[in-house]
Amino acid sequence: MNKLLNRKSIIISITLMFVLIIGMNLLTFFFLKGHEKKLNENFYQQMELLSIYWKNIFIADELETIEPGMEFNSIPIYYQNLLQQLNQNLSLIDVKILNIQQEVLVDYQPVYRIGSPLTIDPVHWKNALQHYEKPEIYISSNQEPIEVTVLLPLQNSLDQIKAILYLKIGPPILQNIRYFKQFIFIYIYFTTFLSIAFAAVIIFLFIKYSRIIDEQYQKERLIQMG
Repeated sequence: MNKLLNRKSIIISITLMFVLIIGMNLLTFFFLKGHEKKLNENFYQQMELLSIYWKNIFIADELETIEPGMEFNSIPIYYQNLLQQLNQNLSLIDVKILNIQQEVLVDYQPVYRIGSPLTIDPVHWKNALQHYEKPEIYISSNQEPIEVTVLLPLQNSLDQIKAILYLKIGPPILQNIRYFKQFIFIYIYFTTFLSIAFAAVIIFLFIKYSRIIDEQYQKERLIQMG
């Protein structure tokens, strides 16, 4: 009877410890995922606040008047200076103003050609033209460093989209978010491995302990039987 009680208590203890470890891992995982979500939301909120500011600076009615061959006209030069200021303030990888045919109207580069085509993901381009109240933001997570593309529609006085502000950003916050994600996965894999290893060791010791008890029990029986 005592032997059965000992085995039962050991099994219950192992089960409780294993459940506790798994539960702690899950709680930590959901906490880290929640923190990651807040980092992402904070970044998108910053982009949306900046978009309100940009819409008041870039006037689509003026951008409509830009045509090929006007690279040294006063209007493109004025907006080029604005793009250069944006590039300095945000440390952008690239920044341009495009027409709705995905052709360059203004570039922050000193030398460029109006009308040069630019290839943009058609899905995100369509979203930018349809949902013009907020910027279209997408992350190219497969590249190093991580890049974020922002497409901000610019409307004229008739509320028609006539230009798109195109920005490519590689801010440190995105690297931090990516490192945070990597930390989450490493943590989960590592703690899960430790939990399994711990359970395996305990089960091995329990089996060994049970065999010792059985052998001791058999010896006691033989002694009692003479």
